[in-house]
Amino acid sequence: MLRSPFLIGLLLVVLILAGCATDTPAPQAGATASAVAETPRGPQARAWLIGDGARLVAQLDQATALGELAPASSAAPITGTTTLISGTSINEAQAPMPTAQPIVLPRDGSAPPMPVPTAAPASLIPAPASAEAQAAWAQPVSAWMELGMEAIARARLTPNRAARDLAILSIALNDSYTVLDAARAQKIEVSEEAMLASAARQALNASRPSDTAAWQQSYDVAVWMGAWKNHDSAQAVANGIQLGKAIADAIQDRVRGDGATAPQTFDWPESIIPPGQPTPIPPVDRWRPVLPDQPIDPLWGKVRLIGLPSSAGLAAAAPPNWDAVGFADTRTAFAAAQHALTDEQRQLARKWAAASGTPTLAGHWFALARSMVTDAHLDNRATAQVYAALGVTLHNAFVVSWADAYRYLVPRPTNWMRASDPAWSPVVPAPSAPSYPSDSAAASAAAADVLAAFFPAQATQLAAAADEAARSQVYAGVHWQIDTDAGKEQGHRVGQAMLTLIR
Repeated sequence: MLRSPFLIGLLLVVLILAGCATDTPAPQAGATASAVAETPRGPQARAWLIGDGARLVAQLDQATALGELAPASSAAPITGTTTLISGTSINEAQAPMPTAQPIVLPRDGSAPPMPVPTAAPASLIPAPASAEAQAAWAQPVSAWMELGMEAIARARLTPNRAARDLAILSIALNDSYTVLDAARAQKIEVSEEAMLASAARQALNASRPSDTAAWQQSYDVAVWMGAWKNHDSAQAVANGIQLGKAIADAIQDRVRGDGATAPQTFDWPESIIPPGQPTPIPPVDRWRPVLPDQPIDPLWGKVRLIGLPSSAGLAAAAPPNWDAVGFADTRTAFAAAQHALTDEQRQLARKWAAASGTPTLAGHWFALARSMVTDAHLDNRATAQVYAALGVTLHNAFVVSWADAYRYLVPRPTNWMRASDPAWSPVVPAPSAPSYPSDSAAASAAAADVLAAFFPAQATQLAAAADEAARSQVYAGVHWQIDTDAGKEQGHRVGQAMLTLIR
């Protein structure tokens, strides 16, 4: 007889488990196991342009990196201030240079060992900036993207070029994490904040070299944030700066020669006007620039895509002929809508116009993404992943849309409307580029699809924003309805191609 309560309890557990096993029917011969529904994978982290992060880490020279950091702090003492950052004076203490150590050559004639940097003196780290200045860099990835958008507005870039600049900047921030992981896997200390600051500044300098002074003060704060939080040493900051430069340089090597800097020339019969001759009036059924304006980036469709091997399957369907019934109906509906515009529709047109001197349509979508990553409390790594996917998507959408625009040369509504109603004018000026398909509709549809993969709860809101952006182009008087319909369809295909890359 079992008298121990423990043994009795154990026996009961064994009997219960045995009963559960016998109650489960064994699969019959030839029967197929029921498939478990697979949850779609969300966006996965990836490097876009640098390839193997370990390759860049292997090029790191820690002693040189520290030596390049030291001169800023090792000069003779300076009375007063060294730098003004966001209105705050920063005094920098004198820092001694590390003492050089002799290298002993091995007796067997082999190469001497790599010198290991001595501990960096704490005096290399400048006095902290004000709390207000540091607060501006609580989210460094978003802060650097904001500086990039401000630079685009100052440069008065077109939306296609703005998208490329933002793609390159966001990739520099995103790909930094691939290098950061590779360095830390080798037990190399690297400041995340310094690496981001260095990569971003280098990328911005490459795209907008005339604006270098505009973000230097920001850099002087951002690069030291990790040290001021007491989790980065001076050596970690030095390593981060050197690796950040290497990241940005590697990205520039990849995008150099992508066609963006090629001369944007196009052979138009009207390009050369004999002296004293009147400027020819463009035909209403075929797009031509309204001289003296020249076509905007007519060869942009040849710019290299990022991530996608080709534009196969992404071209817009051919538009209807000008004389086709469908296009005639489109023109009639357009004229009726223009003569019945409401104040709300005009306001919507101006909202999405994103004219020259603004961050453009690309910046509009980045601003929307920033609000989402902030509300979701994403960390810097996840934020950079969102921005890079968005930047690449926008760039690719503009490239394929631009290629079709200059292939089909569909005229803008402007000439036809003014011929039939001289008193009419568009809500916003029409750009000097063909009408079909709408690049705004294509870029917005693609951006909404990709952002929805990161923020599925916001999918409906994002789709509504993309639809609003497309409709605004018709309200503005710069696109036909067929342009926006084709643009949305093209944008969804670009978005799906991008989702294939990131899932």
